[in-house]
Amino acid sequence: MRCLVCNTEMVLMEAVRADPTILPGFEHRTFLCPACHDIERRLVFAGAKAPAAASRRDLPATKLQMGRGTAPRSAWTRAVEKLVNRQKALNEQAVATRNSDRALAVEKLRSERTAAKERPAAARTTDIVSEFNRIWDGACPAADKPVEPPPTHLMQSDRTKL
Repeated sequence: MRCLVCNTEMVLMEAVRADPTILPGFEHRTFLCPACHDIERRLVFAGAKAPAAASRRDLPATKLQMGRGTAPRSAWTRAVEKLVNRQKALNEQAVATRNSDRALAVEKLRSERTAAKERPAAARTTDIVSEFNRIWDGACPAADKPVEPPPTHLMQSDRTKL
């Protein structure tokens, strides 16, 4: 059976025969998707003579698992469950790491914003304007100074180039 979520082949986890007096030849099957961990349960016609997985009534009470009341799990089922649990733990760890990184980044931005708020913006603007005026006045001649004519001792060839 294929997963309806991610279209991966699902693994049969459990098959229990339905009540033969009500539904003869039917099984309740539980599938687990190894990719997205989706669980699907289906009622399947297995045929009148098809062997069904061991049901609870077929097992003695001593073989039932403590607290779960289900049939003993196969090695494959235990391995898949262990893998699923490990993947969940790794995903939770990755989410926790991302959240802590985000928290540090947000705290850094907040501290930069508060530091910027503490600095007076008007004083910074005044400093920038006064610096601009100083540079501008140094590059332009003052209006009260007379402009001097070019020197007269230039040679004739230099005057023609001008």
